[in-house]
Amino acid sequence: MAGLKRDMFYLRRFPHPNIVTVFGGYEEDGKLYMVMEYMAHSLRSRSVVNRVDVVRVLSDVARALVRLHAAGHVHRDVKARNVLITRGYETAKLCDFGLARTMPDESRDDVNPELTPRIGPPKYRAPEVVKRRDYGTSSDMYGFGIMCQQLVKELKKKRRRAIGEEEVEFILNIASECLRKDPGTRPTAGECLKRLLEYRGKSLQLCSRETAKKRVGYWIDAPMDVGTFKHAGKEPTVSSDPSSSDTPSDDANGGGGEDSDVLRVREGGTEHGDEEDEVTGGGAHKRRRVDDDGGDSVRAPHREKSPRERSRDRNDGGGDA
Repeated sequence: MAGLKRDMFYLRRFPHPNIVTVFGGYEEDGKLYMVMEYMAHSLRSRSVVNRVDVVRVLSDVARALVRLHAAGHVHRDVKARNVLITRGYETAKLCDFGLARTMPDESRDDVNPELTPRIGPPKYRAPEVVKRRDYGTSSDMYGFGIMCQQLVKELKKKRRRAIGEEEVEFILNIASECLRKDPGTRPTAGECLKRLLEYRGKSLQLCSRETAKKRVGYWIDAPMDVGTFKHAGKEPTVSSDPSSSDTPSDDANGGGGEDSDVLRVREGGTEHGDEEDEVTGGGAHKRRRVDDDGGDSVRAPHREKSPRERSRDRNDGGGDA
């Protein structure tokens, strides 16, 4: 249950196009359930691997790792089965953050300075993790390299011929660089993303540090006035001018008031007769019936009957209203 809670924490904290979206969770009969977006496929399936654009999938995973590493966190479980694919085989999203954690930082007293050794699937463990040495975000890139090799291995001969040996060699070159024993010589997620995008004919555009410093963060949950008097802490004010009120007011003689903004009542009706209301702004007319007890009820406006209704009335012995 602790791993699932950690998973939900990270998925909610890092909304990203290439990270699975989680909507919430609930407990039932002592079990914790997570509600997340529907993803139709997984890279653990060989048939899925042979239907996706492998370079595009790898660029999506690299983009998710860029977001995670930039925030000072490490995934520690990067592998093919933790990559989900959308229904149209177009977008890949990273999931399963149950082993993720914040990287140690001397400036933060709330972060455990010790990283758990030998964590993650044995096949994907970087050498420094196996040898119980200090590790960082480069350990994720080692798992990324293993995944690159696995995807190429799962390609069928027909699919491999379709994409071409040049693309296969390009993927294996990235894998070999990510699998270097020295973590300091491995490419970062950003470097891998740049190369993958360039291979697809796209470029990685990042704002400069000067531009980033000029930007001021804005919290979307900040209070603001949306007309309900709730978000801005305002109370509705009562105007002494009857013509400026949004609700009808009675005059001294007990007669009906006049709405200035919402509803305009036409004069000329009898005491117990019909009054016509017109919605300001050119809306359709509707009929209001004033009852004997002082209340009023709305009656739908008259409309022409359809040929089918008129035919049914004649068969029943009635006529048009």
